[in-house]
Amino acid sequence: MRKIALTHSDIKELVEYCAQATGSLMAGRNTIKIWPVPRGGVPVAYLLSSHLPNMSIVESPNDADVIIDDVVDSGITKKRYNEEFPNAIFYALVDKQLEEYA
Repeated sequence: MRKIALTHSDIKELVEYCAQATGSLMAGRNTIKIWPVPRGGVPVAYLLSSHLPNMSIVESPNDADVIIDDVVDSGITKKRYNEEFPNAIFYALVDKQLEEYA
C-alpha cells in the first residue's frame, strides 16, 4: 500500500464526514456508544466527540454500536472486528481498501 499524506484540513473533513455518517445511521438513539481500536482509534474517537454530543466512549467492543479506527490498511483489523462484533458498525477515517485510496 502506498502512503497517504493528510493535512489537518483533510483530517477535519474526514472526521466531519464520519460524524455525519455515524449520526445518520444511529439516528433516534439517545446515546451512540463508540469503542476506539487501541492506538489509532483513540484520537479519532475524541475528535468525533466534538461533533456527536450524544456519543459515549465505551470500554469494550461488546458494548459498542460503532468501532472506530484511523486507517484500514491491509483490512485485517477491520475483518477481525466485523467477524467478532457483527452488531457493531466499523468505521475508519481512511480505508485504503477503497479504490480512491489504492
